Amino acid sequence: MPLWKWLKTELKTDIEKNWLNEKRIKEEAIFNYDTIHKLKQKLYSDNPGDAPAKVWALIVFQNWFTNFREFIK
Repeated sequence: MPLWKWLKTELKTDIEKNWLNEKRIKEEAIFNYDTIHKLKQKLYSDNPGDAPAKVWALIVFQNWFTNFREFIK
């Protein structure tokens, strides 16, 4: 699966405007935005290490949280 490529291209807009945008992360207060920001910088670099897998896990969580947040509180 070309995860890194997808996250840097087709999914980048959704990452920045939806799943991991600063406003959402700060409003939800689940994750630290500075850490998310650094992870995104690493993702978009030439040497992302394990950033694609971590970002993918965050995207999966954000989708789950969006669908089930009403049952959590």
